[in-house]
Amino acid sequence: MSAHAVPLRTVRVATLLGQADSGAQPVKALTTTDEFYWCKMSNNPQGLETVVFEVIVTVIGQALGAPIPNGALVELPEPIADFFYRDGTRISTSGFGSQLVPGVIESDQVQHERKDGNPERLPRLFALCELCMACDFQIMYEDRAEHRAYGFDFGYWLDNDEPGWTLDAVYKGRDRRYTASTWTGIQFRADALLDARNSVENLAERDIAVAIASVPDEWAAEMGGLSGVAEEIWRRKNCTLDAIDEKLKEGRFA
Repeated sequence: MSAHAVPLRTVRVATLLGQADSGAQPVKALTTTDEFYWCKMSNNPQGLETVVFEVIVTVIGQALGAPIPNGALVELPEPIADFFYRDGTRISTSGFGSQLVPGVIESDQVQHERKDGNPERLPRLFALCELCMACDFQIMYEDRAEHRAYGFDFGYWLDNDEPGWTLDAVYKGRDRRYTASTWTGIQFRADALLDARNSVENLAERDIAVAIASVPDEWAAEMGGLSGVAEEIWRRKNCTLDAIDEKLKEGRFA
């Protein structure tokens, strides 16, 4: 399977249905296309970088065939945007949306590796974690679909594990293994790992460029540009292939 990045589409919010009690305070939205999304807005309390990284990781994850919810850029019309965070700040009119997956159980543990397609799904998520520097790994399982797995919440990836993220943090983590603890002891089928490896191998600089270009210009400008992020993700490609090769040497189930 050849990797091919596709820019995120833009969806327009029809109405807001509530707000999650979490750090970024995402809002649940119904779009004009009758789809439900959890939307993390550009001025969320955790910072603009968390929304930028959601966009970048989602585009790359989709190119790798990783099991993640569909993502989109979201626009809120001004009357709908008359909605506030808990500190009284008015919500912004643009952000990132992760399409709602109903009936899920959220976790930070990799499990159910033999259930409902997970033998094929999890190796690609493993590759995405390594490539995009997953500091805060989150996973959810569809309770009604035999625990089918999805990765989600990429705001603290790209080594964004401290307040005031800068590219220097990524430079310091260049040779770090981001799957060393969360994925220890998780066994994969060799053929599924090889498929994931091929997807990483086929990832081109153009695919990463598409991910970076999916970030709205005004966000990128506020971040001071994103070319350094693209370079560091590209540099992680060989490290990711090495991590997969090491996993191939471990015990595997048939």
